[in-house]
Amino acid sequence: MAEEIGRDSKAEPIIADKIRVSYTGSDSQVLRLCNKKDTVKRFLKDRGISVPAFKVFTKYNHCLDIEFSVIVKPVREHGSLGISGDSVVFNPNDLAREVKKILNDFNEPAICEEYINEREISASIMGDGEKARVISLSEISFDISESFPKILPYDAKWSIESDYYEKTKPLCPANIEKKLKEDIEILALSVYRSIGIRDYGRIDFRVRDNKIFVIDVNPNPCINPKDSGFSRALRAADISFKEFVKTLLGFALERARRC
Repeated sequence: MAEEIGRDSKAEPIIADKIRVSYTGSDSQVLRLCNKKDTVKRFLKDRGISVPAFKVFTKYNHCLDIEFSVIVKPVREHGSLGISGDSVVFNPNDLAREVKKILNDFNEPAICEEYINEREISASIMGDGEKARVISLSEISFDISESFPKILPYDAKWSIESDYYEKTKPLCPANIEKKLKEDIEILALSVYRSIGIRDYGRIDFRVRDNKIFVIDVNPNPCINPKDSGFSRALRAADISFKEFVKTLLGFALERARRC
């Protein structure tokens, strides 16, 4: 099914809300919030949750209040669309190049975030409200040269012949010291619950000097049983894909009974 009506992402639940059909995953309100990177970051920041410093450009002009280095992304895209090895920039000229590229190629604003050149860890979560639980943590192993930024561009996720794909491997379950693991899990559940994500989701973090920053919030992440990050987390937690699907259907059926 289509995932967009115009530029409104996740069309299926929007339609389902209107015709009052129970469905799995987060509702349209949550998906709208998380569809725009700046909106969800402001939501979290207002609640005292650390996010990278950021600025949004709807047009480009040289801005003296940006501290380099930054990573430049389309504000509404997902799956690393629009992100490449050139997206991390260190000076105004390169910033102008990347912002203009996004404005032209995607016809949407560009978000410029503080680039945190440290560990990237993700938490996969199942359940609703107080019953939600972290099923596994995953960490990216960056086996790339110092001349390449430690990021997950589009090629790292989708181009199996690229260097980025070969040299950015997820480790799941992640080998994380106990205190940091506990802190990430607590924060992940706080983000999940405050936003209102239901059934399943993934929260992505960067960690610098043991300070945890939320870099992305993913309600309804990809659950491809073969190679998605969420299915990898299921395997790490010894949860079969069949059991996972059955659980999701159970969540939707329970909501239908309450209506």
